[in-house]
Amino acid sequence: FTALVKIERVCELRCRLINCDTSEIVGGNERTKQLGRIARAALSQKILGKYVLLEFGDFDAFGRALVTVYELDQQTYERMPNSVNKFMIESGNAIEYMNGGSHDKKKNEIDMKMQLMSVLDIIAEYRKINAGIV
Repeated sequence: FTALVKIERVCELRCRLINCDTSEIVGGNERTKQLGRIARAALSQKILGKYVLLEFGDFDAFGRALVTVYELDQQTYERMPNSVNKFMIESGNAIEYMNGGSHDKKKNEIDMKMQLMSVLDIIAEYRKINAGIV
């Protein structure tokens, strides 16, 4: 499953849920496509329009960031205990997928600093830059 993450006018980043595999929406037969649409709808319902925390892993062969996604409490912004990745697997919308390889194909295109920062940290950094603080 691939998602396009937009971080408040800072950047766009193609992401894949680490250790999760879902049916493909593009290609395959109609049943596979339908299961892919169901998985996308489940993920969208869970996190679309909400603040989330992305923990960055490596990059896959297609240059997508491999991420673990955590919901944040929408009032306190504290991280919820279980990952969205785990939710997708436990709800039957994804299967656990362990791919041991690491890929350097597009690492240089994405600022490595993002791997160390949560989404909220990135937004705060962007605001500092715009305010001339940094």
